[in-house]
Amino acid sequence: MVVSVQDNGPGLEPEELAQAFDPFFRAASTESLGVAGRGLGLTIAKAVIEQHGGHIWASGAPGEGCAFSFKIPCE
Repeated sequence: MVVSVQDNGPGLEPEELAQAFDPFFRAASTESLGVAGRGLGLTIAKAVIEQHGGHIWASGAPGEGCAFSFKIPCE
């Protein structure tokens, strides 16, 4: 099964996409947009998905929003 969620937000720089699943990482735009959090949500999601034999990834570009997708086996 593949699940994707896409937004139309400010997007992420390529360097930010590479770090999106790192613990405590917060994109530069989150502070200016007033987004609260500790930078653990995607890290936790990655751990849970991988524990179920899956894979998670992100794509997007500045000004174009982002898509977060994951794939897990269904049997």
